[in-house]
Amino acid sequence: YRNVIVMTTTNITQSVDSAFVDRADIKQYIGLPTVRARYEILRSCVDELIRVGIVTAKGSDKGDKEEGNGSAEDDGEEVNGEHDTSGTDSDGAAKQSNKVRKSVLPSYWQICANAVQSYSTALRAPSFMEEGSILLECAKNAEGMSGRCLRRLPFQSHALFIQSNEPASLREFVDALLDGIEHEQEATRTLNESI
Repeated sequence: YRNVIVMTTTNITQSVDSAFVDRADIKQYIGLPTVRARYEILRSCVDELIRVGIVTAKGSDKGDKEEGNGSAEDDGEEVNGEHDTSGTDSDGAAKQSNKVRKSVLPSYWQICANAVQSYSTALRAPSFMEEGSILLECAKNAEGMSGRCLRRLPFQSHALFIQSNEPASLREFVDALLDGIEHEQEATRTLNESI
């Protein structure tokens, strides 16, 4: 057959037959997420929980940044606020309005800059910097976890450690997430020891 591509993936590379690997024209190893990637994955999950009202962040529901209450810019994009991406498509038909809410949490780079520089000289402190620092601690503690596991953890952490129908504060949630990651790491260690 012409123009056919076969793609395979595995999480158990040590079990793949070497003769099979030798026949592959292109081999690409994709490792576990880096600390930056883990932070951004967790940050996007928190953003979704804020969007649906499971987690609440004071000031995060305001459309515009306010002095001392808005997150700084993330790679040149406005971090707080909504952006309407509606318009018309190539046929002139109206597109559905898609409001994109930017994160209330600081970016990975803002957290790193905060650790090195004083805001009085270089940066205006974004809102929720303390929560962002805890989220970075979560990302560091999640070493060895897959992206799939990282996306599951915020929901498990809420169920295990918040146990309320009322919206959790952002601070309460990131503390619960820290506990959830510790719980998951302990469960993984226990499982590995029993094998």
